[in-house]
Amino acid sequence: MQLNFIKRLTLLLGSGIENLDRSFRRQILDYIWSQQSSDGGFSGRKGSGEIYYTSFALRALALLGELQNDIRTQKVFQFLDCYLKRILDLRDSKGQILLSGVDLTSFQFAAQLLEWTLDQELFTLNSLNKKDFLSRIWKQYERPDGGFSSSLKSSYSSVYQSFLFGVSLQLSDQTFSERRHQQIETFLWKQQQKNGGFSDLSVLRNSGTNPTVAALGLLEILADWQVSHRVNQIEQSESHFRKFKQDCPIPESIDTKSQTKKLESNELDATRRLIKSRAIQYLISQQMSDGGFKAHQKMPFSDLLSSFSAFVGLSMFYGDRIGSVIDIKSLSSFVDSLYSCQNGFRGGIWDSETDVEYAFYGLVLKSMLNAV
Repeated sequence: MQLNFIKRLTLLLGSGIENLDRSFRRQILDYIWSQQSSDGGFSGRKGSGEIYYTSFALRALALLGELQNDIRTQKVFQFLDCYLKRILDLRDSKGQILLSGVDLTSFQFAAQLLEWTLDQELFTLNSLNKKDFLSRIWKQYERPDGGFSSSLKSSYSSVYQSFLFGVSLQLSDQTFSERRHQQIETFLWKQQQKNGGFSDLSVLRNSGTNPTVAALGLLEILADWQVSHRVNQIEQSESHFRKFKQDCPIPESIDTKSQTKKLESNELDATRRLIKSRAIQYLISQQMSDGGFKAHQKMPFSDLLSSFSAFVGLSMFYGDRIGSVIDIKSLSSFVDSLYSCQNGFRGGIWDSETDVEYAFYGLVLKSMLNAV
């Protein structure tokens, strides 16, 4: 059985983790735990714990194989439990749960990792039906063009938020309806620009590295649906055919409707391949002379987030052949230049501070580069 996008991505992100230098792994581990706040969560560059940074910290710890059932991890669970209760208490007069798509998927990742580690399920503990809870929140962000917006006030769908919707579905073992699949795919195709990259919003015409990788990720999630949908169709067709053979003789005439559908399906598949190919070429063009990748065409410098995103996006399609399309050595040097053994990773040469989000990007990039 084929692994879905989330599982494929997880394997990809940790592909070289065990071969990393032991002292580097220990330094990153110590840095991440040093960012745990007194409330149990992990903070950004200042203040108390935040769900966004807590999710990155837990994912890094899990990749390192260092997420254990201990007092520190139990404190993280308490933080998430308090966070969920607070979100439920803050429902507005219409019963809307005021949680963004970014924070929702951050919570899902964190809750899932803690469920596996501590064998405790936050939704059950709070008497919530997980699928209903998630559905109610995402419903608030649905927009007529088929995508999902980044805020309740925005009328424009976002490629990144639509990608997070797909991630959220796979994390909760849910899938698209056929209608939703068609709507999201149509919205997504319209966001591809002339240079092959994707813009995040329909009102924007400048493509970017991160929206392009989000689009490629969403295309992978949509492809997972296509595979499972076709398997279901085949199983249903075989069942109908067996019954048909029992009741009627097999006709000799050609099923023209079936042939037409097959042709249409082939054309769609060709279009999907072309869209992905153009996006990949755009990502390749974003590598700069220092080895890093820039966020968009007009950006004068590279950064760690864009480098992480681009490398992940390209690795999904090139695998261990990625060295044939980008400069691996200079990218590795760029990543190393942003690292401090005591303070983790900075976001770029322009950055003077570090946080657990960039620690995750740096750790994963070094892991993946190590596997090439």
